[in-house]
Amino acid sequence: MLGVNGGGLGFSGNSGVAVALDTYQNLQNPSANFVGVATGAGPQPDTLKWGATSTAVPTLHDSSSPIHVVVTTTTTGITVSVNGTQALTWTGTVPTSAYLAFTGGDGGKTDLHGR
Repeated sequence: MLGVNGGGLGFSGNSGVAVALDTYQNLQNPSANFVGVATGAGPQPDTLKWGATSTAVPTLHDSSSPIHVVVTTTTTGITVSVNGTQALTWTGTVPTSAYLAFTGGDGGKTDLHGR
């Protein structure tokens, strides 16, 4: 089921854990280029509650080459690597089964997704 749009990235309003690659800064985000693990809805209807975030990632706007993201899960956490470099580790309970989904935000109508 699709969650709340906008800053909720299509996940807010759903239960579970989500990995986000975000390039649009709103009041709840640490920057306009970060990776995060969302653990539910944030304080506002269209925001997320971040379990962990990292701005130590290469630009997620690189139109000259693809960006390679690897998400590794265990029952006790999630690790995210971007272009071969570990960007984020989150410790928490990860469900034993999950839905895999991709959403794309338009970043104020400035980003292109899925080229």
